[in-house]
Amino acid sequence: MKKSNWKSKAIFLGAVLLVCSYYQQPHSESKYEIIHEKGGAYASYSEGLIFIGDSDFLEQLDCVHDGDIIVEDQRSKDDNPCMKVYQSCDVRSSREMDEILSVLCEYENEYPSDWERSIPSMKLEWFCHNLSYDFCFCRDRSTDVDFDNHEEVLYDHKVLNKILKL
Repeated sequence: MKKSNWKSKAIFLGAVLLVCSYYQQPHSESKYEIIHEKGGAYASYSEGLIFIGDSDFLEQLDCVHDGDIIVEDQRSKDDNPCMKVYQSCDVRSSREMDEILSVLCEYENEYPSDWERSIPSMKLEWFCHNLSYDFCFCRDRSTDVDFDNHEEVLYDHKVLNKILKL
């Protein structure tokens, strides 16, 4: 019985390491640009456009293509400001995550609020969401990632970021 339990743990650990190695792609230069298309995209990144707005703005979008990113600005929530990236499970490249997160920080700089998240903590949270999605764990909650203030402390782990090379 103990031998079987050991094998199950070894297989699980191997699967986790395999998925982690999938995420560790070579870093290349980030490519994003703030474009401010009227009524449209806020920025472009290496794979498409990034649309940021409130729920009313997002409901009116009709020109979204594969690779485009939709972010709902929920920073006006008094109790827990948040930025929600829809279909974040589709973004796998560390470089793409860096570009998108940099754009979110630029957006916050341009339109200041009480939202306070660091890029390393957001990247770790995104990684954890994708890992959960890949293992079919809470897929209804791991398809999108929401970067709210309350989770900054939870994902602010310098050691874990170094180990995972995020």
